[in-house]
Amino acid sequence: MRSGSAWPQRAAAADSAPHGATARKVDDGRTLRPRLRSAGGDDLETVVAVDNGAFGSGAGAARPWLGPLCRFDDVEVVLAEIEGAAVATGYATTCDGYAGPSLYVGGIGVCRRPGDGESPRRC
Repeated sequence: MRSGSAWPQRAAAADSAPHGATARKVDDGRTLRPRLRSAGGDDLETVVAVDNGAFGSGAGAARPWLGPLCRFDDVEVVLAEIEGAAVATGYATTCDGYAGPSLYVGGIGVCRRPGDGESPRRC
């Protein structure tokens, strides 16, 4: 999927979603928009931190299975950042098996925020 895939750019273009799914206003009136980018092996600790912040499974449990995902060419791991802070992660992979072409999306983790309307916290 990484060979020329423009998935993060296509997803980022959805920031005009009518229901505001990709933007959020905070108390001081700013609109926060996530920036999506592909994550690689160098981003493993950030992906692990977001996963742990979202699911609370512990870095030791997450690292062994997230590490290979960040390195496989056939898996697209994405980080969402707001104001430079990683706030969400997820991954996707495709296959073309007996059921035909399909896309698997998993591991969607979003860091918990301290309270509604506040800026996202670092994981």
